[in-house]
Amino acid sequence: MKKTNFIVIFWLVLALIFTIVLLFNLSTIFESISYMIIPTTSSDSYMSSDDVKRSLISSVPMALIALIGMFTSIRAGLKVYKNLTVG
Repeated sequence: MKKTNFIVIFWLVLALIFTIVLLFNLSTIFESISYMIIPTTSSDSYMSSDDVKRSLISSVPMALIALIGMFTSIRAGLKVYKNLTVG
């Protein structure tokens, strides 16, 4: 495998990892929002409003970081790939 092909694969695998992290964080965000909109009726599985806020504060920035990392990795991988095909 050529070094440049390895670099392209590295960037695209990194983008895949960021995508998986983003999906996990989005599920946490949507779960917290669903507790705000439709709270559960049983008291044993109910999240308090402080728990919901804590969950949102921890997952929203991580989702944004993962999204930025995903786009950066895809852009860098495609730039290297384009240089390979043109050059």
